[in-house]
Amino acid sequence: MDEDIRRKLRWFEFYENNGRNARFTCRHFGISPDTFYRWKKRYDPENPASLADDKKNRRPKTLRRSTLPAATVRKVEKLKNEYPEWSIRKLVASLEAEGVFLSDSTVYRIVKRLNL
Repeated sequence: MDEDIRRKLRWFEFYENNGRNARFTCRHFGISPDTFYRWKKRYDPENPASLADDKKNRRPKTLRRSTLPAATVRKVEKLKNEYPEWSIRKLVASLEAEGVFLSDSTVYRIVKRLNL
């Protein structure tokens, strides 16, 4: 059994032996109540492996998607392909001349995402 699981088992053993006082347990071990309750919800006394941390699966359930119109992204892509030596600021200025107003950081993120 790995040390991380043993540590969490000590939390729950202490919790049971001290009147099921979660706040006292948290203070004793120096952990946040949120952490304790998250693991308490996951804990199955008959299966200590339930306390294993799946470090491979920490990706958020939902990821933010870009709200930029596809036409705007295509304009940035077209300009960057035509003028690969242009800086982000030069691209922003050119887009503003066409009536497309984006921040430097937004244009940078588009360029980075498209690997241009």
